[in-house]
Amino acid sequence: MGFLKGFDRAFQLFYRISSIGEMKNKFLTKTLGKGNFLYNLAICAEVRGDFGNAMDLLTKADGALNKPNDLITTGTERVSDAIKNNKS
Repeated sequence: MGFLKGFDRAFQLFYRISSIGEMKNKFLTKTLGKGNFLYNLAICAEVRGDFGNAMDLLTKADGALNKPNDLITTGTERVSDAIKNNKS
């Protein structure tokens, strides 16, 4: 149960960061390791069911890296499927 409590706390912190506004968000992504940070925000958005935001963040994470990343590719495919399934 300790793990879940820690995960919940981390999720809450990422959720706050992802919703603090564009200007501060740009500063944070610039300073906290763009690709990894954006990917983590995307996962939080996906878990919340905010698939449009998740896709946007995954696209930005992909653009922040110099080469393809399997986690981002898989995440993009998963979120794309979720978007398609929610439209039907």
